[in-house]
Order: sequence, then structure tokens, then C-alpha cells
Amino acid sequence: VAAIADITDRKLLEDSLRESEGRLRVITDNAPVFLAQLDLEHRFRFVNRANARRFGLEPEDFVGRTAREMIGDAAFEAIQRRIAPVLREGRRVEFDEEIDYRAIGKQYMRCVYEPARDEAGRIVVRSFGEGDPAAADSN
Repeated sequence: VAAIADITDRKLLEDSLRESEGRLRVITDNAPVFLAQLDLEHRFRFVNRANARRFGLEPEDFVGRTAREMIGDAAFEAIQRRIAPVLREGRRVEFDEEIDYRAIGKQYMRCVYEPARDEAGRIVVRSFGEGDPAAADSN
């Protein structure tokens, strides 16, 4: 007994999805902003190249690791209070603040944290940020 199924449509869809993900990665990796996604445990699920490189790292160095581990206690405490309403209430948060990162020092950041849902329907935080290290140095 043999069973044969035509999976052409599924393969075409998978190829299209892979191509779309590749295009999106090129865009996010070359965007002049810092992008990240954190889950409920404050673990990085995604970091774009610009964000990782400012720490002298690659995006894959962040994925699966906690924000506290990667940016330091002081920086984590500064952003954690901003992330809480996003995770708790599903509310968008925007702010400008000087943040003292362990590896790179003080940076004046403009950030937007938006709620989103992952594949399982759990809430996550999407982070969009711009930094100006010169502003932090002039204070």
C-alpha cells in the first residue's frame, strides 16, 4: 500500500515565507534604529544588527538571554519599569531617558515599547529605539 500526496502548494508557501523572512531580515538589519523583542521573562527573542553591534556583538548573541544579563543591572532597572505596563496592560509606552548600559555606558535613548503576540498568543514587547551617545556625554 502506498500513499502519495501533492505537497506543491505547501512547498511554494514555505519558499515564499522563507523569502519574505529574508527580505524582512535585510530591512531590519540595515535600519538605522535599535530593534528588539522581549518575552514575558525579559528574554530577547529578536535583536537587529544595529542594536547588537552597538554592544560589539551579533544578534544571535542576544537571543534567549535575559535583558538584565545583556545590558546590566542599572540599564535593566531603568527599562523594566517601562516594560511592565506593556506586559501587564498591553499598553504602548514611549519615553526619552538616559540609560546607563554596562558595556557601553550612558546613552540618551528615545524608545517605543509596543505590545505584540507571539506564535502561541503570549504577549511580548517590541522595542524600537534611537540613541545619541553624544547627548549623554554632554551631561
